[in-house]
Amino acid sequence: MAPGSPNGLALKLGYASGTLSFSVKDVAFGSFVLYYYTSVVGLKGSRAGLVLFIAMVWDALTDPIVGSISDNLRTRRGRRHPLAVFLAVPYQCARRLNTSRAGHARIRADLDVRESF
Repeated sequence: MAPGSPNGLALKLGYASGTLSFSVKDVAFGSFVLYYYTSVVGLKGSRAGLVLFIAMVWDALTDPIVGSISDNLRTRRGRRHPLAVFLAVPYQCARRLNTSRAGHARIRADLDVRESF
């Protein structure tokens, strides 16, 4: 390829950088979530796997529906932008709840006290 051609290295790097956020998320999910659920939350490995399985099945069922809604949405701001703006806050709330220890901090503290005697 000639330098400056439309299919040059800069274009390829630009397209490749678009998947960087997904790659970071996938690596974090794969290496952190199971450890978190089993070590911090205290779930058995089989239950943590079941939770992830249910989440992936739910994702597989809802992705085509949301994709269809997104493809057919017509607003003056575009098709996808209003969905991204509308879902940013609920997504952050769900992410925060997923990694918070509020629900099981008391139980964990009780277990720590019992194990010390």
